[in-house]
Amino acid sequence: MIQWIRGCHRIPPAVLKKPEELTVQQAAKHFGVSDGLVYYWIEHRLIPARRLNGGMPYWITLNVAEEQKLRDWVRDSARIQNAKGSPNAPGGGAL
Repeated sequence: MIQWIRGCHRIPPAVLKKPEELTVQQAAKHFGVSDGLVYYWIEHRLIPARRLNGGMPYWITLNVAEEQKLRDWVRDSARIQNAKGSPNAPGGGAL
């Protein structure tokens, strides 16, 4: 119903994500890892994330120290497969 009213009156949807926040997909691309690994980090409280309710997407905010910790973890991990073609990937192989 609300979507219909917004459409009839050309009211844009509310912007809920803050400009400094990343989506799961953006974080995965940023670190050169899979979306599944980012969800793992969220579920195990390794990165801070928020969402408005169970059906909404996660939004991630990282400070410089948290970002460096994750970069180091991805770089030093023998289990994490870096995404090919990632700007952060050193050659696109396993780290």
